[in-house]
Amino acid sequence: MDTNQFYQTLDEILFTNVEITSAALAWAIYLLAQHSCVQDKLQDAIRHVEVKSFADLNKIEYLEAVVLEIARYRPAVALTIPERTATDMYLGDYIIPAHVSVTLPALSPTHPPHK
Repeated sequence: MDTNQFYQTLDEILFTNVEITSAALAWAIYLLAQHSCVQDKLQDAIRHVEVKSFADLNKIEYLEAVVLEIARYRPAVALTIPERTATDMYLGDYIIPAHVSVTLPALSPTHPPHK
C-alpha cells in the first residue's frame, strides 16, 4: 500500500464513522422527539446523576436502555453479519440448505411486515 492509498483508506474510515455517528444521532433525536414521555423520563434520569466524567454516564441506567433501544429499532448498518447454516433450516415453507451463507436486512427482525 502506497502513501496515497493509505490516506484514501484513512479518509474513508474517518468519514464513514462520522456518517454512521451522525445518522445514529439524527435517529435518536427524531425518535426522542416522537416519544415525549421517554424524553421526559430520560431528562429526569440525567438530572438526578452528577456527571463529572464519561464513566459517570454508566450510572444512568435509563440512558443505556434508550440508546440500546434506538440502536435496535434503527440499526446503524444495513445488513447483519453473514452466517453459514450448519444444517438444513426451515423458515415457514422455505428450506435453507446446509452450508449456505445467510445475510438478513438489519431492519427485518425489528420491523415485522404489516398485515
